[in-house]
Amino acid sequence: MIKDFFLYLIKNYEIKEDKYENDFYNLLAIFIKQNTKDANVIKCFNNIKNANINDINSLLLCDDLGQLIKASGFYNTKAKRIKDLCTAIKNDFDSLENFKENASYEWLIKQKGISNESACMILNIFCNKAYLIVDTAILKILKELNYEFENYEDAQNYISNHINNDELYKALNSDDLAYLYLSFYKYMSYFYKNFFSSKQNIIKAKEILKNYEY
Repeated sequence: MIKDFFLYLIKNYEIKEDKYENDFYNLLAIFIKQNTKDANVIKCFNNIKNANINDINSLLLCDDLGQLIKASGFYNTKAKRIKDLCTAIKNDFDSLENFKENASYEWLIKQKGISNESACMILNIFCNKAYLIVDTAILKILKELNYEFENYEDAQNYISNHINNDELYKALNSDDLAYLYLSFYKYMSYFYKNFFSSKQNIIKAKEILKNYEY
């Protein structure tokens, strides 16, 4: 069961908190970290800092953002999405603080390059709102548990119904739904990153997952 597997992860693994210097970097990290090794994320942020990019205005003046985040892979696509979003934030919200407080799923999904997954990431990770992130890694793990879904919304609804549980709140020492969703995403991502990285680890992962099959 999903709930029991999540509880197993909480009890057996420790997730380190991502720490960035300001909210602006927290937003950039959502894009830069996707499918990127930690060491390459650090390289990207060192380049960004050395270029004196520390807010939306300085980023929009940068002509070579793609080169600065080259180590993250798909860098031109990521750079375009970051710039498009920052332009839209400046035009519609004026400030990052206002965006963090008032951003909505409906607004985000209308922006170029923002998928369901990206919208939920921004709302949950950056805005601290109760939106459940369901990415490819999570879907692959759930498939191993014999769960398959027709679309993103079905996956969200099913997972949410099964992890919105007093036992999990207690294990996380929190009663905040947004934090529950964020923790689910982080623990599942950790498991995927560490156990689906090699054939040997995948065998180990499947042995663990076998105990929680649907």
